[in-house]
Amino acid sequence: MCKTNAVVDIEDERPEVDQASRPVEKTVIMAMQEEMEDAFMRQAVHSSRLADLKCQEQKEPRGNAFPSTDQGTALRSAALRCMMRMLHISAGTQCGWFKAAKLFDIYVAQEGLQIEKLPATCVAIMRITKKVDQKTTSGLVEMQWLPCAQELAGLLSAAGLPTDPLDSAALRQHELAVIGSLGWQLGQCCVEQWYHIFIVRFVMLTNLDLRSVLQQVEAKMLVLARAVIVSQRASDLSQGGLSMGLLCICLIEAGLIPVDLLRPEELTETQWMEVYLNCQSAKVAPQFRLADGDRLVHLLAAATAEPVDGLKRVTHQVAEVITTLQGMAASREGPDRIKTHI
Repeated sequence: MCKTNAVVDIEDERPEVDQASRPVEKTVIMAMQEEMEDAFMRQAVHSSRLADLKCQEQKEPRGNAFPSTDQGTALRSAALRCMMRMLHISAGTQCGWFKAAKLFDIYVAQEGLQIEKLPATCVAIMRITKKVDQKTTSGLVEMQWLPCAQELAGLLSAAGLPTDPLDSAALRQHELAVIGSLGWQLGQCCVEQWYHIFIVRFVMLTNLDLRSVLQQVEAKMLVLARAVIVSQRASDLSQGGLSMGLLCICLIEAGLIPVDLLRPEELTETQWMEVYLNCQSAKVAPQFRLADGDRLVHLLAAATAEPVDGLKRVTHQVAEVITTLQGMAASREGPDRIKTHI
């Protein structure tokens, strides 16, 4: 049974009061909590929905069916980029690509790597994503997707990896097979949707006007999310965990959360600052711009329904992943060099 821990104990932060006033105080607190939950409900970010989404994500298959080699990294990256080109052709959203990437990883984790079906799987996943988002797909758009799948098939063939035919009948049959493998669990919450749930709750709890700052936070967070998901390491993180960690890192950089308050217990202050700076291109320690940082961290924990220790852990994990990606890019051995490894 999945549980979402409450992480803010309002009474713990209050001064001692006479016991006679306790019933009144608890009544006021409960009324405030009910009012906030009603506001969350109006914004479609109610705590029960967040708990259900976390529970659903915990049940998703984990693991990476792609080989831990340059070719394995390149295969997965090539498939995700193939779907990205399909998305651009159909004027889809970045959120649509995040959803497609998530369904792709779940399917491959369940069925294993079937290289001969990789181009057909990309088409099937994109069809499913478009149908879920728009309730329909255009035959003309699907025809325009075929050259993207054929290009991927050509890359694989040139590397001595034959692929199945891409005729209409075979594609329809494979789409049904993919849907069946996914158990019709097609409306997965993607990294961008997780971000919006977290940030709406955080803004409502803090009651701060952060619109201008959060536009920059969201833009950077989504760029980083795409880079991490394209990388081989993406399968080590759920998209909800990735969104949470990236949000923490971007809020630190924006000066909205103190970096020291998200330090994992096992690291010294010096070690944690080194980890944080290593994942930042500017290599400059952030300046906290607000007051009462400890309160904001606890409100962030409430917004994400994650204990503060959990926020520290996932922030550390995501910071290490970003640092690894930067190292890959610096050594020119990252996923961008697809053709050299296939």
